[in-house]
Amino acid sequence: MYARNVTNQTLTFGVSGMLYRDGLVMFDRETDTLWTHVDGRAIKGRLAGELLEAVPAIHATWAEWKAMYAASRVLEKRGEYRSPYHDYNRSPNRLGIFGRRNQDKRLPGKERILGIRTDEAVLWHSR
Repeated sequence: MYARNVTNQTLTFGVSGMLYRDGLVMFDRETDTLWTHVDGRAIKGRLAGELLEAVPAIHATWAEWKAMYAASRVLEKRGEYRSPYHDYNRSPNRLGIFGRRNQDKRLPGKERILGIRTDEAVLWHSR
Protein backbone atom coordinates (compact mmCIF):
# COMPACT_ATOMS: atom_id res chain seq x y z
CA MET A 1 0.00 0.00 0.00
CA TYR A 2 1.27 3.45 -0.83
CA ALA A 3 0.71 7.00 0.38
CA ARG A 4 -0.91 9.29 -2.19
CA ASN A 5 1.21 12.38 -1.54
CA VAL A 6 4.01 13.05 -4.04
CA THR A 7 5.84 16.31 -4.72
CA ASN A 8 3.47 18.31 -2.46
CA GLN A 9 0.29 17.08 -4.15
CA THR A 10 -2.28 14.42 -3.29
CA LEU A 11 -2.83 11.98 -6.14
CA THR A 12 -5.88 9.88 -6.93
CA PHE A 13 -5.24 6.60 -8.71
CA GLY A 14 -7.02 4.44 -11.23
CA VAL A 15 -6.19 1.16 -12.97
CA SER A 16 -4.74 1.72 -16.44
CA GLY A 17 -5.51 -1.74 -17.82
CA MET A 18 -1.83 -2.11 -18.73
CA LEU A 19 0.79 -4.43 -17.32
CA TYR A 20 4.46 -3.79 -16.63
CA ARG A 21 6.49 -6.99 -16.25
CA ASP A 22 3.16 -8.77 -15.74
CA GLY A 23 2.24 -6.44 -12.88
CA LEU A 24 -0.64 -3.97 -12.59
CA VAL A 25 -0.02 -0.41 -13.79
CA MET A 26 -1.86 2.43 -12.08
CA PHE A 27 -2.24 6.00 -13.33
CA ASP A 28 -2.80 9.15 -11.36
CA ARG A 29 -5.60 11.43 -12.46
CA GLU A 30 -3.69 14.62 -11.68
CA THR A 31 -0.67 14.14 -13.98
CA ASP A 32 -1.61 11.01 -15.98
CA THR A 33 1.68 9.43 -14.85
CA LEU A 34 1.89 5.62 -14.96
CA TRP A 35 2.95 3.81 -11.76
CA THR A 36 3.88 0.17 -11.18
CA HIS A 37 2.16 -1.34 -8.14
CA VAL A 38 5.08 -3.72 -7.53
CA ASP A 39 7.39 -1.07 -6.10
CA GLY A 40 5.39 2.17 -6.35
CA ARG A 41 7.67 3.71 -8.97
CA ALA A 42 6.51 6.16 -11.65
CA ILE A 43 7.48 4.56 -14.96
CA LYS A 44 6.14 7.07 -17.52
CA GLY A 45 4.82 10.60 -17.44
CA ARG A 46 5.49 13.91 -15.73
CA LEU A 47 6.43 12.24 -12.43
CA ALA A 48 8.60 9.47 -13.97
CA GLY A 49 11.27 8.38 -11.51
CA GLU A 50 9.31 9.42 -8.41
CA LEU A 51 8.60 6.77 -5.77
CA LEU A 52 5.44 6.40 -3.71
CA GLU A 53 5.97 5.99 0.03
CA ALA A 54 5.06 2.49 1.23
CA VAL A 55 2.69 2.58 4.22
CA PRO A 56 1.55 -0.17 6.63
CA ALA A 57 -1.35 -2.35 5.51
CA ILE A 58 -3.40 -5.20 6.93
CA HIS A 59 -3.58 -8.49 5.01
CA ALA A 60 -6.64 -10.32 6.33
CA THR A 61 -9.53 -12.57 5.42
CA TRP A 62 -13.03 -11.11 5.64
CA ALA A 63 -13.60 -12.98 8.92
CA GLU A 64 -10.40 -11.55 10.41
CA TRP A 65 -11.30 -8.05 9.20
CA LYS A 66 -14.81 -8.27 10.70
CA ALA A 67 -13.34 -9.39 14.02
CA MET A 68 -11.16 -6.25 14.06
CA TYR A 69 -13.70 -3.85 12.54
CA ALA A 70 -17.16 -5.22 13.30
CA ALA A 71 -19.02 -2.24 11.82
CA SER A 72 -17.49 -2.74 8.36
CA ARG A 73 -19.83 -3.13 5.40
CA VAL A 74 -19.30 -4.42 1.86
CA LEU A 75 -20.72 -2.98 -1.32
CA GLU A 76 -22.43 -5.75 -3.28
CA LYS A 77 -22.93 -5.76 -7.02
CA ARG A 78 -26.30 -7.30 -7.78
CA GLY A 79 -26.76 -9.83 -10.57
CA GLU A 80 -24.28 -12.21 -12.08
CA TYR A 81 -20.72 -10.95 -12.02
CA ARG A 82 -17.66 -12.76 -13.28
CA SER A 83 -14.23 -11.20 -13.33
CA PRO A 84 -12.33 -11.47 -16.62
CA TYR A 85 -9.44 -12.72 -14.47
CA HIS A 86 -11.48 -15.53 -12.86
CA ASP A 87 -10.03 -18.39 -14.91
CA TYR A 88 -6.60 -16.79 -15.26
CA ASN A 89 -6.14 -16.54 -11.50
CA ARG A 90 -7.01 -20.21 -10.99
CA SER A 91 -4.83 -21.72 -13.70
CA PRO A 92 -1.28 -22.45 -12.50
CA ASN A 93 -0.21 -22.95 -16.12
CA ARG A 94 -1.01 -19.41 -17.30
CA LEU A 95 1.85 -17.20 -16.14
CA GLY A 96 1.38 -13.65 -17.36
CA ILE A 97 0.05 -12.53 -20.70
CA PHE A 98 3.22 -13.34 -22.61
CA GLY A 99 3.09 -17.14 -22.22
CA ARG A 100 6.05 -17.26 -19.86
CA ARG A 101 7.08 -20.49 -18.20
CA ASN A 102 7.92 -20.80 -14.52
CA GLN A 103 11.72 -20.99 -14.56
CA ASP A 104 12.10 -21.09 -10.77
CA LYS A 105 10.57 -24.30 -9.39
CA ARG A 106 10.86 -23.33 -5.70
CA LEU A 107 7.23 -22.16 -5.83
CA PRO A 108 4.42 -23.27 -8.12
CA GLY A 109 2.99 -20.82 -10.65
CA LYS A 110 0.61 -18.26 -9.12
CA GLU A 111 1.57 -19.15 -5.55
CA ARG A 112 0.46 -16.19 -3.49
CA ILE A 113 3.24 -14.60 -1.51
CA LEU A 114 3.40 -11.71 0.89
CA GLY A 115 6.42 -9.45 0.49
CA ILE A 116 7.60 -7.11 3.21
CA ARG A 117 10.21 -4.41 2.65
CA THR A 118 11.83 -2.46 5.47
CA ASP A 119 14.92 -0.27 5.67
CA GLU A 120 16.87 -3.29 6.90
CA ALA A 121 15.56 -6.21 4.79
CA VAL A 122 13.19 -7.57 2.19
CA LEU A 123 11.22 -10.62 3.34
CA TRP A 124 8.64 -12.87 1.70
CA HIS A 125 6.33 -15.63 2.87
CA SER A 126 4.13 -18.08 1.00
CA ARG A 127 1.15 -20.02 2.31
